[in-house]
Amino acid sequence: MTNPRKMVQNFKNGMGILSGAMPETIPALGAFINTAQKEGVLTCREKELIAIGVALYTGCNECIAVHCQKAFEAGCTRPKFLRLPVWPSSSAVVPCLLKAQPFFRIA
Repeated sequence: MTNPRKMVQNFKNGMGILSGAMPETIPALGAFINTAQKEGVLTCREKELIAIGVALYTGCNECIAVHCQKAFEAGCTRPKFLRLPVWPSSSAVVPCLLKAQPFFRIA
């Protein structure tokens, strides 16, 4: 598995390339995401934990890495990650938790 920090940097580099290729679209997408991530009914930390759950379910390693980093930045701790709710409809509960373990090193 690739180093999670490198995955986050690769994601940022890729977004920079896309911004250059799509100068109106990508910055607008970024503004939308920033607005959606503002504190409201849910905290930023709660929103990032939800995003991690979605990323684990879809299996997107880059999304897992980016959202783990953002969750740590928002105040999440390793013990809180271990209390993430797991949906019983997922037959891959243990593999998802094992898959997420390397990303906890981002903090």
